Amino acid sequence: TPASSALLGRLVPPEKRAMVFSIRQTGSQIGAVMGSLLLPPLAVGLAPNSAYAAVIVCAVIGFVSFERLRPAYAVTPPAMPNLGLRQRLQLVSSDRRMAALAIASIPFSGMQVILNTCFVSFGTAELGLSHVEAGWVLASAQGAGLMGRLGWGVVATRLRSAHAVLVMAGAGMAVCALLLGLWGPLLSRSILVLLTFVFGLTASGWNGVFIAEIANLAKPGRVAEATGAVLTASFLGLVAAPLLVAVLAPRFGLGGSFVALALLSAAGAAVLLMERVHARK
Repeated sequence: TPASSALLGRLVPPEKRAMVFSIRQTGSQIGAVMGSLLLPPLAVGLAPNSAYAAVIVCAVIGFVSFERLRPAYAVTPPAMPNLGLRQRLQLVSSDRRMAALAIASIPFSGMQVILNTCFVSFGTAELGLSHVEAGWVLASAQGAGLMGRLGWGVVATRLRSAHAVLVMAGAGMAVCALLLGLWGPLLSRSILVLLTFVFGLTASGWNGVFIAEIANLAKPGRVAEATGAVLTASFLGLVAAPLLVAVLAPRFGLGGSFVALALLSAAGAAVLLMERVHARK
């Protein structure tokens, strides 16, 4: 991600970055869907190792293709320092706007990973869904995430403010998680599917706009450094959220865990909003 952010940050003008970075982020979502659909039948039909072999073949094809493109886009990179954890924290904390992005991305990332990994268990244990039903509902959320990665890019381009879109996405995922955690078992199937769709739209669709905003805030020639530094905070959310759920779920259930993550995501959106108000002043 830092490498591609540096390349796109150089090639794409600021006013188009939200859209272009959102399109870039759909690649991981499309890859996940294709892998989920194609690799299990391949492993069952041939052998488990055949799925790994297929991934290796695709990676080699990608490597050869990008290597052929490299001469057209390669530039001599400036000397970059070796950033340890302390240097990354200093890079982020030195810019108030960058720090707000890093802080907000921790609960946002945590919410995304818990939605994608725990919803089926939540659906079968607490919402009264069968495994097939829970899988289909989650699939709608995943599809919404793919749509969101494009849709939020369009919205950010129209508004000319990736920051405002991130506030909306954070508030949206907080509301959805709160409703699902508190009243999920009482919802009808149609309302549940609609709520989960909006949940995926917000919790899985914010990434492209987020990375575009990092590129906009980074100093010239330091997009890769800034992206790597802020993503250090984002990945903290991926680690901390499962640990939080492991602590809360035995006492409050997965619904209670979603409520806790909703409050944290709302706090993240509030941080972004306060930083935006401060910047206007």
